[in-house]
Amino acid sequence: MEKDKYSAYVTSIEEQCKDLTVETVHKLGEGWMSMVLKINEEWAFRFAKNQRASDDLDKEARILPSLSSCISAAVPRFKYYGRQKDGLAFAGYRLLPGEILMENSIHSFNEKERKEFIIHLSEFIKELRAFPVKQAKANGVPEQDLHSFYSRLQQEVEKDIFPLMNSSLQKYISSCFQDYLHHPRYAEYTPSPIHGDLSMDHLLIDPETFRITGVIDFGDLAISDPDFEYRYILEECGKSFLQSLLSIMGEQNIDDILKKVAFFVTFDHLQYILEGIRRKNNSWIQEGLEEIECEMNKEK
Repeated sequence: MEKDKYSAYVTSIEEQCKDLTVETVHKLGEGWMSMVLKINEEWAFRFAKNQRASDDLDKEARILPSLSSCISAAVPRFKYYGRQKDGLAFAGYRLLPGEILMENSIHSFNEKERKEFIIHLSEFIKELRAFPVKQAKANGVPEQDLHSFYSRLQQEVEKDIFPLMNSSLQKYISSCFQDYLHHPRYAEYTPSPIHGDLSMDHLLIDPETFRITGVIDFGDLAISDPDFEYRYILEECGKSFLQSLLSIMGEQNIDDILKKVAFFVTFDHLQYILEGIRRKNNSWIQEGLEEIECEMNKEK
């Protein structure tokens, strides 16, 4: 039985959520950060698997009540919150309305559906950006200094990844860091709140209207370069989709933004390789290297 399979998680729920009797359990998703279970076909429970994920849940518990009043789409409202036996956090909230998108769902949309979805996506991003930075900081939302972060990443990459690359890939990566870190306008932005993990599978939509009905997984919420929000959108939905979104957002210098976001995607692949090295996961390393080589070949 599924309930027996996830008995440790069920025990945490039953011991700390006294008004909830667990009758059915199904896995909604699992990554190296969290396990997510559907309870009684009504609740989503997220269980942190490491300290970083636990800290992210703590951050969400603080900020989501305030954020929910500023966002048109539904966001998780934690009714249940507790600690697992290892001290890591877990949280439970009612399932949000709508259907979760898959990473490649957008490619099946027709032109009208695509346009409608982009309009609602732009509305969510604008609403989140409008949330007061001071209030976000007061609730523990961190500010990201991307320039410093990517300067450190470059050092790690040269030390740990360059030995795995041929000279062409090394030159390509060096030029990416050089062009990003020394671009005169990339550091000129007004920091704003961003979701930080805006992949398609964190969005729920009404399949009839293509309106965004819910947004989940705010664990990477940060105060950062607003353009950093677009990196998964570019990677999953493509350049033309992001161009349309940027246009509807009223962004200026769209070509510059597209180039910057492409750097963010490349740097994400490098972080993926580094994580593969740390975990001794050769498939992650190989996958990341292939993605970067594919990018380099497209630039030629």
